[in-house]
Amino acid sequence: MTLQLLSATMLPTLRRVMYQVGYLVQHLNTKNLKTFLVCAFVATCLWLFNALRKEHTETIYYPIQFDFNSEKYMITGKMPTDVPVLVKGSGWQILRKMFHLRIAPIKYELSPEYQMKRPYLLRTELFRETEKVIENVRLEDVLKDTLNLSMDYRYKRVLRIGIDSTKLSLKKDYRVVSPVKVQPALVAVVGPKKMLKSLPNPYLLDMRDVTIREDHFSKTFQIEIHGVPPHLLTQDEQRVHISFDVERFVQKNINVPIVIGSGKNQKTLSLPVNYSVRESQANNVNPKDFVFEADWTEYKKEEGTISVRLRRFPSQVLKDDIFFIKRLKVE
Repeated sequence: MTLQLLSATMLPTLRRVMYQVGYLVQHLNTKNLKTFLVCAFVATCLWLFNALRKEHTETIYYPIQFDFNSEKYMITGKMPTDVPVLVKGSGWQILRKMFHLRIAPIKYELSPEYQMKRPYLLRTELFRETEKVIENVRLEDVLKDTLNLSMDYRYKRVLRIGIDSTKLSLKKDYRVVSPVKVQPALVAVVGPKKMLKSLPNPYLLDMRDVTIREDHFSKTFQIEIHGVPPHLLTQDEQRVHISFDVERFVQKNINVPIVIGSGKNQKTLSLPVNYSVRESQANNVNPKDFVFEADWTEYKKEEGTISVRLRRFPSQVLKDDIFFIKRLKVE
């Protein structure tokens, strides 16, 4: 019902307005059109100037700058560049503030020792500092409860560079057989204290995507420190040279004699042994250098087994590469 009433009252008026606009356009000549546009422009300017003389209350974004000791402290994140404030004044005055014309920014002197514990500014602090510099308009309110700050100590740390050889992408059965040479071995980095303190030392370079195919690996890498944004970090060394030797290891299977008992009860059993050795040293391994001993103190009568211990092994073989049966059946 309401919609029908509105339509009944508004449609005739709208039709009359459209008719009058159409009539004006049809009967306007070039001379009249120019006069009309000039009048419209003058009327708009008079209206605008009259509006700007009146008093208004508007929200503007007032610029803010921070002063601190940049040699001792550093910014770690995005710092605010302005503060939303509510001001009251004439249109001209507010317009100047909105476009930052002849405006003195808020200069807040930070005390990082204090800001580390409370990394934000409260509305009362912002109001006080804004009121000191704002001119020609009246500050009504600061439209921000807190202003977050991101700062930390400027810190220097020396990291020892290395690699995790267990995560290298080596060919099947190949291993690192020489000390890993890193040149330079140390890199000095400067950045935010909290971030640098969280870095491991030694700092291991990620080489999982590096495929090593040669027996002597030698390559220069970019030192990439993860965990600290690059724009916050400076380092005295940008590249590091890494070299080491790799060699193929082969598997060998032998049977080693082991003496059980003594006197008439003495007997010799054969103990299967598997070990890994460098391919270049495989022929230098003497099976007699493997010596095992039966430990009767751990004899299990119900199983008829004894414990076997490794007493001696060849120098060419690592103990961790030797595999044998830990318990031997003797009955």
